[in-house]
Amino acid sequence: MRLQSWWARCAVGGVVAAVFAPACADVLDIQDPKTRTDDAGAAGEATAPSAAGTAHGGSSSGSAALAGGAGQGGDSAPGGAGAGGLAGAGAGAGAGAGGEGGEAGAPALKDCQPDALQCAGADGKTPQICDETGHWIANSNEADDGCAVACLDGKCTECSDDDAPRCKPCADDDTDCSSNQPQKCVGGVWTDDGDACGQFCSRGACDTATSCDAAFKARTTCRSDESCCNSLLVPGGSFNRFVDEDFETPYPATVGAFYLDKFEVTVGRMRAFAYAFDDIRPTLKDGSGKSNLVANDQGWSTSYELPANSEDLIAGLKCHAEATWSDSLSENNKLPINCVTFNVAYAFCIWDGGRLPTEAEWELAASGGEQRMYPWKAPLTGPPITSEYANYDSDAPLAAGSKPLGDGRWGQADLAGNVAEWTLDYDGAYPSTCSNCFNSSVNESRTDRGGAYRFNDYSALASTRDAFDPSEARPFIGFRCARDLE
Repeated sequence: MRLQSWWARCAVGGVVAAVFAPACADVLDIQDPKTRTDDAGAAGEATAPSAAGTAHGGSSSGSAALAGGAGQGGDSAPGGAGAGGLAGAGAGAGAGAGGEGGEAGAPALKDCQPDALQCAGADGKTPQICDETGHWIANSNEADDGCAVACLDGKCTECSDDDAPRCKPCADDDTDCSSNQPQKCVGGVWTDDGDACGQFCSRGACDTATSCDAAFKARTTCRSDESCCNSLLVPGGSFNRFVDEDFETPYPATVGAFYLDKFEVTVGRMRAFAYAFDDIRPTLKDGSGKSNLVANDQGWSTSYELPANSEDLIAGLKCHAEATWSDSLSENNKLPINCVTFNVAYAFCIWDGGRLPTEAEWELAASGGEQRMYPWKAPLTGPPITSEYANYDSDAPLAAGSKPLGDGRWGQADLAGNVAEWTLDYDGAYPSTCSNCFNSSVNESRTDRGGAYRFNDYSALASTRDAFDPSEARPFIGFRCARDLE
């Protein structure tokens, strides 16, 4: 308001009196000018036309310049040497070149809306933000120079071990998965494509395990209304395997990325397999379920002993008073299935679109690749395992996922306690080195991991191993399935 009042007092009858010019210029010089644009001209503060003369001093935005000596104008006729460009022909003390301004009072031109974001630069990796004047400037909140990996919608996309697919180069419209999240390539950058999958992602789209078909949803829903078939990415890596609590003799192992069921296979999931077993059994051929990741894996063998029919299979699932199977369709569906032989567990996983995990894969998931004693991070104070974390030293299995504090690094539940879990390996000593290995030397026992509700905390160690006859069922052994990445 102060500036406008002095303009009114200096512009008398449409003519700026020369005698007043010094005084007006002195007053205007002490004002704080608004921020000028970084284009060619110096922006003024008023939109009134020049009081006299034939040309207008101006700014690149087309406004009439008030303050003298402020810079070059826009794209019209040059102004005179008036008082700071106020008058094209008037006498005055200002020394600024009137510039080539546009018509006085024209609206300021903007390149963008303030706070808008974009990616710029020859490689598209430079994040920019629109400033308050409507011009693009570097967005140092995202990156001082260019983004390390890529820029998307004005923000840097970065890479981490848990988000490796984003780091891969891609062509537009390619599809992929990042754990259970479908992704699509947009502008050379992997971006999320819709919601995360309820079960697992395959070839860039959500997929469904056979045992969790929509028709069985009522009996295949686990903790927090999640699908019991939710399968989570274990990103792979190198780590040391140990035998029980012997942390002095490491056995190095490297495992590629794979999916591993979040929950132990439940009674509800087993029902579809058991009721259709007569039709499933003949489909199991030599090599079925063979993994493309696991070295030496030959897949299923027709020499593996299975129940003769569905009735015999269900009878075997009732091997003990602590068996979790129930003939009632509405009971025990969230409990982990037990009393299951290795052969039945392996056949189930193949039918369900997966396989059993190897010992190395299972231990990577349980140890988090960080040599964890138990699947969870041990608390800084207090005992490393309590009944809050795992179901051990108890009388019966609990519903799958009942101990969320005990979830592993990549989200799998009940890797310690509840029921022990069959793995693919035959029993035997660890090899000195291991790359996606499993023990394929045939013998009378297959390995299981993770301990069980009946046993103490020692059995729940991520490193503890055990082995049993693959054709015999026990109430403390169940399983979970693994899947190769497509």
